[in-house]
Amino acid sequence: MDASSRRRLLAAGALLPLDLLAAGERLGVGGWLDAGGRLGAGDGGMSPSSDLLGHLDGRVARITADYERSPINATAAQLRRHLPVVRSLLLRDSIPPLTRLRLHHVTGRLGALWATTRHDLGDVAGAAAAFDESYAHAAQAGDATLMCWIRLWQSSLARKAGRLADAAELAAA
Repeated sequence: MDASSRRRLLAAGALLPLDLLAAGERLGVGGWLDAGGRLGAGDGGMSPSSDLLGHLDGRVARITADYERSPINATAAQLRRHLPVVRSLLLRDSIPPLTRLRLHHVTGRLGALWATTRHDLGDVAGAAAAFDESYAHAAQAGDATLMCWIRLWQSSLARKAGRLADAAELAAA
């Protein structure tokens, strides 16, 4: 097995818990989807376990720590895999409030990483939209540090676009 194949295998293995969860939801395993393909059928869906939440926190921490050292396209691929799964968990109607806060926190952090990735790939409009979404999740989680970090980025993007009044307003928020 060459190094490239080994890296792909390791990457797939690291994502296994999330990928299995996402596959189960797409296939309707356990009655999580109704006939229309909507989440929350039957018992409203299962609440994510503390193990899954810990796994998500660990994945976000790893992506964050590796951001500067990893190829940007590899980071984008990881984020494209994780964000839909975490967003789908938030659609469930039977999530305890503290679990929902943790999911908003993870979604906000993943969204902010996605926005940064979009910016680094030259997609300023995509970055702006992603920062808006991640800010909403950070606010739902009550994560003031993440909210400030996102506002800093949004202010910087507005300044670079020549929207100085918007930049000042975002910086003051």
